[in-house]
Amino acid sequence: MSNIVRAIKKEFPDCALTLSIGEKDEEYYKELKNNGANRFLLRHETSENEHYSKLHPKYMSLDNRKECLRILKRLGFQTGTGIMVGSPFQKLENIASDLIFMQEIKPEAIIEKMVEGRMRKYYEESVLLEQAFVMDPDKKVKDVLAESGCTATAFVRYNLGEGIEKKQEDFATEVAKQMG
Repeated sequence: MSNIVRAIKKEFPDCALTLSIGEKDEEYYKELKNNGANRFLLRHETSENEHYSKLHPKYMSLDNRKECLRILKRLGFQTGTGIMVGSPFQKLENIASDLIFMQEIKPEAIIEKMVEGRMRKYYEESVLLEQAFVMDPDKKVKDVLAESGCTATAFVRYNLGEGIEKKQEDFATEVAKQMG
């Protein structure tokens, strides 16, 4: 990889070279930096061990992933990272922890469009006041409440189709009833 980085920088000395090749040791990162790599993308996906362990094989470690990001920063790489919004087993608390972790490491580039778009979608679907009002989808629930001078103090969430039970009848019996 170092030879490739060196060749690219020789051919295009003014370009910023961004790598995304996963977790490596500090010496390997140093070698890449010394050969001209400027930026590194390393998505951490989640910042909580329990959630991470559900997404990755046992041989992978969140502590190692976080340490790789810290090493890259220390070596002077511009870093980019991101989380997986909507990943399996994810809770809102996970997202909050992820954002706190990103503030801690201060990456130059958070995979912003992915995070922003998915966060907005998740937020608009999951937070009652941010959801589209069913009678006027151009308005949010919070806007309709504000217009009417009301506030939400509690709510119950139903999944589509929940609570609708169809009575099961034998087709022959149903036809016999209709025939009289």
